[in-house]
Amino acid sequence: MKTWLRLTLVTATVGGGFTLFTLSLGMLLQIGQSRQTAAVLIWIMIACCIFITVSGLVFVYDPRRIRLVQVALALQIPYISCPLLVYKLICGAGAYTVVCLPPVDDLAVVFGHIGIKFQLGGFWSLAYWEEHPFGIGVNWVAVFLFLMLRRSMQVVSPPVLPTASEPNTWNPPKNYPPEPL
Repeated sequence: MKTWLRLTLVTATVGGGFTLFTLSLGMLLQIGQSRQTAAVLIWIMIACCIFITVSGLVFVYDPRRIRLVQVALALQIPYISCPLLVYKLICGAGAYTVVCLPPVDDLAVVFGHIGIKFQLGGFWSLAYWEEHPFGIGVNWVAVFLFLMLRRSMQVVSPPVLPTASEPNTWNPPKNYPPEPL
């Protein structure tokens, strides 16, 4: 695996996850017990942040263990917005392409109802049963890192195992097996 990819993944998972964890914890302490529904949503996102941070720490310990990092990146790919549910998660960086009806004010509209948004740092949005426009999007930074991670872990050539038709090349020593005492 390339050094730049490994360091980018560690920064995005450990750094981004921990940063987002601290921001989410601050939000939880700020709202107190007054809004229990908001507290539940914040706890869900805190659990996601802990998972992303732990996946990065496992990856730091053993760079061959990439499953958790793949799941952490997959959590950051979708952007969903509708009156039923809103979900968006960014740890580190995000570059979203979003198709939404009607256009959202915080997106840079490219063409009609297609917009883009760039974000650095940690950000999450989780809500349900609220007034939000219909929209769906993709975080291209997470997609790129996910694909690069998969590509870097593919084995170039599988190990060659001997077949049954190949002769045995092991010659035992003359005193094999050893005589009992």
